[in-house]
Amino acid sequence: MRTDSFEAATAALWASLGLPGPVPDRPSLRIDGRTLVLSPAPDGRQVVIEAELGRLPPDRTGRGEALRRLMRDGLGLVLTHRACLRLQDDAVMAVAAGPCRADAVPALRDAVEEVLHLLDLHGPTLDGAAPAPSADRFLDHQAVILRL
Repeated sequence: MRTDSFEAATAALWASLGLPGPVPDRPSLRIDGRTLVLSPAPDGRQVVIEAELGRLPPDRTGRGEALRRLMRDGLGLVLTHRACLRLQDDAVMAVAAGPCRADAVPALRDAVEEVLHLLDLHGPTLDGAAPAPSADRFLDHQAVILRL
């Protein structure tokens, strides 16, 4: 088996996670109640890892607010994360990619972790929960004095 094939990369990832083989034809991981789907990139050089974050609210106001929060929060991660969000119809997907090589398991595991991080970070935005309070919201409305 070639070491730079999708099958070899996913088999190495499965082995590193202690999962029984063989790897299914349509590999996916179920972690913390979320399903992450693995697929080869069209050029065959990357393994794409994606999971559905949630669905946009059906009403125009809720949809606009959810997109605004996702974009604002996502911009802060652009420089530090390889994972990103993308829209697929009404679904918001968390996506990352790693090298499609059997010797690149640490990078694949990092990509899985980044997708999980985005799911944890942005999940409340689409679950209808109030967003976690952030420092910038607090500072917009009140003065803060720090003494050192």
